[in-house]
Amino acid sequence: MGRWQYTKHSWKTRKIINSLVSKKLLAVSKFVDPVQAYMNFLSIRNKKTTRKTKDLNPQNATEAVRLAKETGLPRKISPRPEQTKTDDLDFSSFNRASLMPTPMPDIKKLLNKK
Repeated sequence: MGRWQYTKHSWKTRKIINSLVSKKLLAVSKFVDPVQAYMNFLSIRNKKTTRKTKDLNPQNATEAVRLAKETGLPRKISPRPEQTKTDDLDFSSFNRASLMPTPMPDIKKLLNKK
């Protein structure tokens, strides 16, 4: 049975996972449980959203619920954390003129040292 024996799953779940692997959207090593990797894929994929999109992709959320019921695993999908606004940040503690600790070296002098 190999790596598929660790978590119970349906033929549909196996077909979805193999489809994602063949499309190179999901990478599963031979030492990792494919069903766990798929659950992680669903949670990571939802975190990569832009400001214009919804917090959760409805298809992925539905698929995660179906997979959680089928396997008995807890769902890992959580809503996107709130973004901090740059207006709320205090930059008064940054009093350096430059981020570099020393002055920039003179490139002409460095090139002439050859």
